[in-house]
Amino acid sequence: MTISTARWLGRRLSSGAFDAEVGRLICFAGALSVLVLGFWKIGDVATTEAALVLGVLLLLAVALGCVILGQLLWLSHQVKRLQDESPPRQRR
Repeated sequence: MTISTARWLGRRLSSGAFDAEVGRLICFAGALSVLVLGFWKIGDVATTEAALVLGVLLLLAVALGCVILGQLLWLSHQVKRLQDESPPRQRR
């Protein structure tokens, strides 16, 4: 019994809920690691006040981007789940 490559690559390995939750956790862990390692590195570097403020703001922006990405992963899964559960609307 042979399986075509397209069918084999099209198989699902996990559920969408699991994928969304793992992606969300990875994004949150990434945000936390960016903050911890970034502040640790900024503390080691002797620089001007302006560069320090800019570095902190950039760290916060990257961490916030990771958190937003994690929330969007979860939200997109919830929207898809609600769309699948709701009955189809009739068009007029």
